[in-house]
Amino acid sequence: MQKYLSLLTLVLVWPLLGAEFLEVVKDGRSPYVVVLAPDAPQAVRAAADDLREYIHKATGAQLPLVEAVQAAGKPSFRLGFLPVEQPEGFVVKVENQDIHISGNDTPGDPYNIHWANGARVGTWYGVCDFLEKQLGVRWFMPGPLGEYVPQCPDLRVAAGLNYADAPRFEMRRMGYITHKKMSKSDARQCQLWLRRNRAGNADSWCAWHDWLFHFKGEDYFQEHPEWFALIGGRRYGTDSLGHGLKMCTTNPEALDQYAKNLIEYRRTWKRPIMLTLSPNDGGNCCECERCQALDNGVRPDGSRIMTDRMMTYANEVAKRVLQELPDQKFGMYAYGFFAEVGNVKVHPAITIEEVLNDNGISYYREEVRKNHLANLQGWRKNLDKLYFYGTPEGMGGLALPCAHFRNICLLYDNLYAADVTGFDMNNGSCFAASALNNYFYLRFAWADPGDREQFYRQSLQQCYGEAAAPVVFACFEALEQRYSQLAHRKMDEDRGLGYVKRYPGVITEVCAGFAEEWLPQLQPLAAAASDSGQKARLQLLLDNLEYSKTTCELYRLAMQVVSNPKPEVKIAAQADALAQLREKQLEKMTHLPSNLGSVSHTEQNFRLPFDRNVFTYIMSAGARKSAKAQRRQGQPVLDGRLDDPFWAGLPVLRVQFDKNHGRVYAEGADAKVAITAEALYISVRCEEPALDQIKDSGVGPEQAVWDENCVDIFIDPAGDGKLYYQLVFNSLGTYRAFSYADKKNTPWEVEPKVVTARDENSWCAEACIPLAAITAGKTDIRGDIWGFNICRARRTVRPNAYSCWSPTFGDFHRPERFGRLIIQ
Repeated sequence: MQKYLSLLTLVLVWPLLGAEFLEVVKDGRSPYVVVLAPDAPQAVRAAADDLREYIHKATGAQLPLVEAVQAAGKPSFRLGFLPVEQPEGFVVKVENQDIHISGNDTPGDPYNIHWANGARVGTWYGVCDFLEKQLGVRWFMPGPLGEYVPQCPDLRVAAGLNYADAPRFEMRRMGYITHKKMSKSDARQCQLWLRRNRAGNADSWCAWHDWLFHFKGEDYFQEHPEWFALIGGRRYGTDSLGHGLKMCTTNPEALDQYAKNLIEYRRTWKRPIMLTLSPNDGGNCCECERCQALDNGVRPDGSRIMTDRMMTYANEVAKRVLQELPDQKFGMYAYGFFAEVGNVKVHPAITIEEVLNDNGISYYREEVRKNHLANLQGWRKNLDKLYFYGTPEGMGGLALPCAHFRNICLLYDNLYAADVTGFDMNNGSCFAASALNNYFYLRFAWADPGDREQFYRQSLQQCYGEAAAPVVFACFEALEQRYSQLAHRKMDEDRGLGYVKRYPGVITEVCAGFAEEWLPQLQPLAAAASDSGQKARLQLLLDNLEYSKTTCELYRLAMQVVSNPKPEVKIAAQADALAQLREKQLEKMTHLPSNLGSVSHTEQNFRLPFDRNVFTYIMSAGARKSAKAQRRQGQPVLDGRLDDPFWAGLPVLRVQFDKNHGRVYAEGADAKVAITAEALYISVRCEEPALDQIKDSGVGPEQAVWDENCVDIFIDPAGDGKLYYQLVFNSLGTYRAFSYADKKNTPWEVEPKVVTARDENSWCAEACIPLAAITAGKTDIRGDIWGFNICRARRTVRPNAYSCWSPTFGDFHRPERFGRLIIQ
């Protein structure tokens, strides 16, 4: 699309155009200069940089930046001279020949939107608004290829121009636009993109999961186990889930200590900051009588509604801190088990941020929208302000197409209706996948764009070009329809983390066949595009569709590999080739105007078999591992030391393959297996260079030993997966035993002997399992082939390491991927 601004051809008096217009630029030349207020903060200087840069890009004119004394008698842009009291607000005003742009600014780094160090940049917002309204500039994505700058040699401004503006939401935060792998220059472009689209916050804000930092089990559990959550009749001093330990929130001494820690931390800061009170992520909340007595009931899924419990805790901590720091402010999530509005009145010093993850799917359902609006209104009714926090693509994106303008409109309808005052977003998808989503989220957070349909279609025209826009529009509409259909199917939910399990549904139901439909329609439009920015953004859309196509086909082949006890090497080779292609496609989306970091965490979280190690393992190692259970006379002395002659000469089963991907861990375990007339014997030496970090404490019956450093032994006597047994024990020798039939578990009626010990660099175990509990009365088992696996959970590292003798490419409980144990 040819870029131009339609202007009247008039006989001009420069710089005044009669009484109606100022002629700021004519034929690429301008008499205007840019002047900054004395002692202007960095935010004003950043605003001046953008003003000069984009006037030059649009018109070709160079506007010099001069001192006030040099500007005498010259028409000028005067930045930062007028007082603006509204936080983050700005004014744009013409006075005679001068154009004033001033905003509510504070000292500090203007590029930093960090919760504690960010500056208010009202003047910069005013400049961006001026550039958008007067020159038609848009910043759709980060970097030069993400911007839209219409070309015109003239710039005329109404002589009566005079308006002010301020954000509808006092906080407009978008996290994870930058990431650690990004270059400094690309990170700066992303920071610029955020500010140009009015990301910011009027006040310090913080609500992260804080017990990880200021209430650690390693500091207090040994002397005060009662301070920590009671779970299954036991207090835990180790964190098996990786989200941090939970506090017993009704223990007054625990609250005292936590408040003391917050006070000490606050005093390390010179400037005002907000303190977070949010508990650690996930489940494993306290089950003691006092904590549960505060709960609001039970949900249909059986989980407890813990809102009043958590708000009571937050109030108690706030009261303690305020005794020492009377002006302190606090942030607190309403999230997961405590998302619903409760009955406890929240202390006025606490700002609540209501959380709804996966709104990019869930908000297509009317029932979800209705319930969410009621919850927002319930919270807002008794609060001075209420923030909202969402993760549109849930707990990590997979960089698959997810443009959803309609969904964004539905969300903001409710945020506006509930008078929400802040918008916080955890960005899980890159610009290649989400297209204009990020741009739309921030635009709505500043103000409702009015005629939304016109705004949407015009944005697509400017971003992708006039010729391509109708096809892109149809493509995105079809994509949203697919997501809506998925949303209306039953989807599992993780209540503790507050997200729906969108994969593999997004792959198999949304993306399957989608790229094949739209690539042929979009490819000729991208080839014909003449504008470099629009061409680049169309190519980014094509790249993402190609990646989506590869991902869907890879998933189809990968599932054939990992679900088959005897997968074809040919299929594994095809999947490996696709995995290599996919890696190259992902790398392309790491470059601006996209910002992809990594999808590996999402792949692991949802156990998606995309890692090449899965396929190379199959190609090199064959279908299944096998070992022989050699027959022995007598029995060993079980002391955990592994030095009995019984074990001599037995082959070693190396437990070293990552359960999901087949990668080899440096710290594995060596197991040996033998059989006698009465029992199956297994020894395991678990390499552990961090023995001092083992905090296992489960002893006695009914302990959740699988949440500690443990070994799992799986036995499938028939080898068909219909009935198998599990013996799991921790480093203390505490065990649990289960039987699995038709995917349901019951206690396994077995009385094994498990003894553990430690040496210099490992913990060891010896186990004896009576054959009678395995063979169901069969006496001659020589030559039988059992399904068999030995697995290990290592909790001394983050993330936890899960290894197998025979990799299962997913959960430990995949009998079709067990190895084979040949009974001699």
